[in-house]
Amino acid sequence: MFLRSITAPNGVLVSRSKEEEHALKQALQLLKELISSVDQEVLELDRTRRLQEIQARLDPRALAEVQEGGVFRAGELLRRKLLHEGTLLWKVQGSRMKDVQVLLMSDILVFLQEKDQKFTFAALDKSPVVSLNNLIVRDIANQERGMYLISASTPPEMYELYASSKDDRKTWMSRIQQIHLHCLLLRLLLCDGAPAGASHFVLRPGGGDGSGGGREGGRRAGQDLLQQKPVQGGHSSCCQSRTAPPGCPRWR
Repeated sequence: MFLRSITAPNGVLVSRSKEEEHALKQALQLLKELISSVDQEVLELDRTRRLQEIQARLDPRALAEVQEGGVFRAGELLRRKLLHEGTLLWKVQGSRMKDVQVLLMSDILVFLQEKDQKFTFAALDKSPVVSLNNLIVRDIANQERGMYLISASTPPEMYELYASSKDDRKTWMSRIQQIHLHCLLLRLLLCDGAPAGASHFVLRPGGGDGSGGGREGGRRAGQDLLQQKPVQGGHSSCCQSRTAPPGCPRWR
């Protein structure tokens, strides 16, 4: 309302001089950026509180086997950022559909089931914790709400999931692909001459400002996005990927 009140109907700012007009435009831009920043901080705070709520309702002794070996513990959730959450239907053997609460984290997907206001790791026919590395997302032909998640683990796993609507499916697919792309870009920054121990890192969006020029500046920005491994076992690191670029010291 404030922004509209200082503009003429044709969108031209009401000002007495070019200097005043320029200063006012700058002030408006700064105000928009401030509002956007506050909104983002509030959103992240809400997600953090939601993750803490889920953690409190999850048995602290709960364990989940992860693909390619290893164990994921309930306490490891808070070491990550929650980026998206919602309820999906997981199609399991025998064409049965199971409600699951899905958490899209900084480097993994976590499938939970709720019973008596408590959460447990989904005990279905596949691992309830899926690395976003080498994860392919595809829609299902003639199913506007369905999608496949194909994990290039050993052995490969395919998850058949259904959203509540076509738009909801689109949102899930888009956000999963964004995080996967983030992982790929980080691998390009770090794989060439990655520091010793880099294979024990996972993504943590939100760190680093990308400042600095050239490869070293990019590498420093990439390292700011990382934290020590929360997953015990499995391949949660971007640089552990089997599809690392040729020439990467971790290519195998």
